Amino acid sequence: TDDHDHGAHGTMSGTPEIGNSADNFWPPQSRILPLARENVLACLRTAHAAGSWARLAGNTLSEVGDGDGSYEAGETVEFRTVIRNSGRHATASNVVVQLSTSSALATVGTSSVDLGSLSSFSQADHNASPLTLAIDPGTADGSLIPWTLTVSYDGRVLQASGQLLTGAPVIAFDDDAESDQGWTLGLGSDGAATGLWVRDDPIGTTSGGDVVQPEDDTTPGAGTQCFVTGNGSTSAGGDDVDGGPTTLLSPVLDLSAYSAARVSYDRWFVDLTAADDVLQVSVSNDGGSSWVVVENLSTNQTSWERSSWILNDFVAPTDQVQLRFVASDNPNNSLYEAAVDEVLVEGWVAPPLVAAPPAAREASGRGAADRR
Repeated sequence: TDDHDHGAHGTMSGTPEIGNSADNFWPPQSRILPLARENVLACLRTAHAAGSWARLAGNTLSEVGDGDGSYEAGETVEFRTVIRNSGRHATASNVVVQLSTSSALATVGTSSVDLGSLSSFSQADHNASPLTLAIDPGTADGSLIPWTLTVSYDGRVLQASGQLLTGAPVIAFDDDAESDQGWTLGLGSDGAATGLWVRDDPIGTTSGGDVVQPEDDTTPGAGTQCFVTGNGSTSAGGDDVDGGPTTLLSPVLDLSAYSAARVSYDRWFVDLTAADDVLQVSVSNDGGSSWVVVENLSTNQTSWERSSWILNDFVAPTDQVQLRFVASDNPNNSLYEAAVDEVLVEGWVAPPLVAAPPAAREASGRGAADRR
């Protein structure tokens, strides 16, 4: 097809080779659907980029009230978005952003903003004219309020949605990995030969100028420790994940006193050479008898990134909540490293007594307000 397109019509086209060296040109049936799922986003992105493509490039929520950073009853939440035209050739015309909610606990104030036209590879914001959502005065702490942002242009409509939790959270679990708080580093059923999870001061490694394993953790001040996959070599391939999986399990957390909770952590993931693996994050509310996948991280990130999600979107808070991080290089054809640090679980409504943070955390003067 590529040869015909060029020879007969003078047009340029290309066919990417996907999968790994074991797939050859006719992969087994078991690999066809995973390969399609792995590449559909890239295909859609390429198709979008051929014309105009106004997309949500950023969205910031801020509280207008007592200034404590929490979204509380009677306060207003402001939404400021960044819209970018990632289309290669066309101008995106009549770009309008609209805010809506299906909740009876909040009322939309300023509901839309007109950003006009965006030329190719340009972007615009409405920082001076935020969209607003007013939380009703009688709203109880721990209420979930869903919201939807709709971007319309050139007759097309794209949407992004989320939800906010009302009230000030209480720290239910806070682990900077500087001390042992009961994590399980590996299971007997794991198959990884090297790169097993450890809690340590990470040894930075590089390959061909690319960072593979971080040199530092993310705890401010005197912190040094994080959870990392292998830490026994200064060479990128010396103690990376080979085979798999290798499993990191949090202690079982009692969140039964909370109506809602939020989980946050810093994570690192690098899968070089053959990018065909993921870092899988899952959650359980029955002590590990069953698991719900929260994210399959497949995009290389050679820097620490913060991930945050609402527990109730996946499981209900119980007294048997557990987190699981699974790293695997299977088949063993990649330079694979993962790391986790600064795990924070916040709860809303009737908080139970929680253990005091480590002495080092107290000495540094870091508190809940800093973490938010």
